[in-house]
Amino acid sequence: MSEQADFSGLLARTQALEYEVAELAQSMSNSEVVGSAAGGGVTVTLADSQFQAVHIDPRVMETCDAEELADLVLAALQDGTEQLRVQAAERMTLLTESINRLAG
Repeated sequence: MSEQADFSGLLARTQALEYEVAELAQSMSNSEVVGSAAGGGVTVTLADSQFQAVHIDPRVMETCDAEELADLVLAALQDGTEQLRVQAAERMTLLTESINRLAG
């Protein structure tokens, strides 16, 4: 095989990898998750790694005091953040598999 063919193959694999990285970045920026606590009584929406909304079911407020409510909001935030972390890890695994496939 000539050096030109080797270079062309490397260039094609590099371009394919660039495309997959761009797709991964786009999918990560479009991520939205909903973290919850108290069986969904407290939810937080995270999009683009930023907190977008908090919802508290009025029934939750009837059954807990301010400190318990704060704990539930914190638990929902932690749940949403963990979901984003898991999504990012899954996508990085896909990227690593793509790199290995294209390198092989």
